[in-house]
Amino acid sequence: GNAIAGTLFMGLVITMVISLIIGLGVPPTVSYLAQIAVTIPMLIAFLTAQGVDPYTAKVSTHFFVMYYSTLAVITPPDALAAVAAAGIAGSPVMKTAWHASRVAFVAFVVPFMFIYRPSILMLGPWNHIIYDTFLATIGVIVVAAALEGYGRRPLNLLDRMWGFAAGACLIVPQRQFEMIGLLLDMGCCTTNNNIPRLSKAGWPRSGRGGWSRPRSAPIIRSYQPPRLLQLW
Repeated sequence: GNAIAGTLFMGLVITMVISLIIGLGVPPTVSYLAQIAVTIPMLIAFLTAQGVDPYTAKVSTHFFVMYYSTLAVITPPDALAAVAAAGIAGSPVMKTAWHASRVAFVAFVVPFMFIYRPSILMLGPWNHIIYDTFLATIGVIVVAAALEGYGRRPLNLLDRMWGFAAGACLIVPQRQFEMIGLLLDMGCCTTNNNIPRLSKAGWPRSGRGGWSRPRSAPIIRSYQPPRLLQLW
């Protein structure tokens, strides 16, 4: 069982890499159509051989490949969407692409949920759909907070590792890991709620309900849009 699960995971990783490579320099639709004859039949056959329902295997595989074909537009070194965003923001292209990939890191995990938890694609009984959607939502929120380093307050390294562990456990479709992930997530929420929330500039709340800004702290200047946006 463990060998089969490991083989499936490696097959998914290889499919992800191929999808990102084929998506370099082409629109997502073209990349997806090219993989109908490359990776999709292989992955469908692999899932069907493991006892997955043929219809479920077909739908989850197509969603898996199409999702990564779409994410290829923000993945370096090509990152067509990042090129457009950098031109609007006036920022370096590669720096924008890497930042976009970091912000969208959770999106690179979601397609694996399509395979391990096909109920989030509205496949299967309603109780499984509600349960798996709830776990997937909690896992995405926790991992996103850990990745950005901010929940209700700035997170330290231990909090971020805690959040990553909770999100990883919620992805694994096994009951013991789900319980561990939920317990870790409850611990993360309790820790965040017991510590006073900080302002956007990192200042603690004052006793009267406002923000207490230190005298040495600079006042944040108003946002100035890029010249391109000022032309409209």
